[in-house]
Amino acid sequence: MENEKKLESFVYPPANSLPKGSLSSLRERDCDICGVEITENTVAVNQHPFNRSTAFLLGNEGSGLSAKECEICDFFVYIPQYGCGTASLNVTVAVSIVLHQFGVWAGFSERENT
Repeated sequence: MENEKKLESFVYPPANSLPKGSLSSLRERDCDICGVEITENTVAVNQHPFNRSTAFLLGNEGSGLSAKECEICDFFVYIPQYGCGTASLNVTVAVSIVLHQFGVWAGFSERENT
């Protein structure tokens, strides 16, 4: 499949300890930084508010993103949740949902089930 889209991924340490130049590198790649957090201007991730390559920044399960981390984000998404429970997800579950929605938006092909 020569036209198959690929998801380039990088794993960075917490935003407060990013290697010098990491943010500049993302910006040079024309990459948006999307915070996964409930804020005043947050859009549901299933509305696919993406425009181009996107790096996702997730906070910890207890306190979410810090104010400093929020400052570097271009926009925010949240994961809609239903029922009367607490609006909280394990970070691993949250990133799985967000990356799935990004892949749907980007038109990535489903892997063959062989």
